[in-house]
Amino acid sequence: MTRRALSLLALASLPLASLGAAGCRSAEASELSAAVGLGAAPTAEEVELGPCTSANPMTKPGVCQLHGKVKIVTAFPKYKVKIVNAFPDIKVQKVTAFPDGPGKWQFVDSFPDFTIQIVDAFPDFTVQYVNAFPGCN
Repeated sequence: MTRRALSLLALASLPLASLGAAGCRSAEASELSAAVGLGAAPTAEEVELGPCTSANPMTKPGVCQLHGKVKIVTAFPKYKVKIVNAFPDIKVQKVTAFPDGPGKWQFVDSFPDFTIQIVDAFPDFTVQYVNAFPGCN
């Protein structure tokens, strides 16, 4: 056997979930999947990026940059949010004017930039309210 075949066999003994960062596909995982017939060959983008470039994968892209006027709704939100006290995806500072930076949210009743629904299970991302230093870590 060739060296490449041996390395693929070694990778095949590992569970596929352990091959990439949480929720990300590395080039090796894509190559293994293609080799054993589990999926398509890696795209040029996957090969170029290699392991996932984001250390904090999110359900919705751009969560760290969220700012603006927010309305809390009970149905059909743009984002479902869970309020936590530790380890949030984004730290939010409630402001009364000029929500112009990441994590600065002004709560309004009309003309919101985006809507949220506060949930206890299956959120798109988690939020912690802070008085200073809003945004992501």
